[in-house]
Amino acid sequence: MKIVLFNAILYFYRFLNIVILVYCIGSWFVSPGTRLFDYWRKLGYFLEPLFRPARAVLELLRRLLRNIFPRMGTIPVDFTPWLTVILLEVIFTFILNLIIRL
Repeated sequence: MKIVLFNAILYFYRFLNIVILVYCIGSWFVSPGTRLFDYWRKLGYFLEPLFRPARAVLELLRRLLRNIFPRMGTIPVDFTPWLTVILLEVIFTFILNLIIRL
């Protein structure tokens, strides 16, 4: 039973990582007005609850570091998916370690 639960959680984690990667790559290539844009936007609605905590952390860091790096707010790269993947890695590693120790 532990192996089935472990594998299910692991596959779900891998699925989330692939979906986030597809969303990031899609943001480079999908243009508004196309049919793919509608799918990409729906994918964004699905991922938004995962991105929200990472955006809050990044906004807090931006406020704290504004005095040290005044141009930090002008970086055109969104680090939210990257931080989301890191946070998911920490959470899923913790959960998988709990399952192993049961």
